[in-house]
Amino acid sequence: MIHPVEAADLKAMRLEAAPHLEDADPRMSEALKQHFLEAKLSREPMLLTRDELLQVARWKLMSRYGDAAGLLEQNTPARIERVTRMAFAFTDEDEDFAADVQVSVLRLLPGVGMGVASAILALCYPRSYAPISCRVWRRLFGENPDQLELPEYRRYLARLRELVAELREIDREGSWTVQLVDAYCWERDHTLPTGRRLV
Repeated sequence: MIHPVEAADLKAMRLEAAPHLEDADPRMSEALKQHFLEAKLSREPMLLTRDELLQVARWKLMSRYGDAAGLLEQNTPARIERVTRMAFAFTDEDEDFAADVQVSVLRLLPGVGMGVASAILALCYPRSYAPISCRVWRRLFGENPDQLELPEYRRYLARLRELVAELREIDREGSWTVQLVDAYCWERDHTLPTGRRLV
């Protein structure tokens, strides 16, 4: 049986880890986040290029990229720019509704499923989003998901936010964010394979 992770478990992991995940070399994801941070400063409105979309898809899908490559690579640069511009332009005071709309728009691109859409948002807006993962879901809820769609993503982000709030109360030394909680949950589920990075 899988026991859902609690804030105290994550605090203990951080205290035992050397180096802490927030101090470790997060490999490719940190470079991607920095790239998109710079892109947001120089692009108005924000959008992704074809190369950027394919790079994010490779990062998220790793060895499964080939399964989606045919569809992903059919997307033209103009289509990718139009769709990503629409997704990033959408805002709403209800963060769950905004996430639903942004994910739904990104998924209009052939080959972009829930995982890649969530990774795009997580890399471009790291303070607000995390990439959805079966491994992290198991740690958050103590069960394997039947599917990972919009309702699950909403629940996933809500639980990550709850844990962040709890951790900021019990571990004031940690620099807890949604993505850091996601990374520690991933670590708890399985030793990091070479390709998985802190997003």
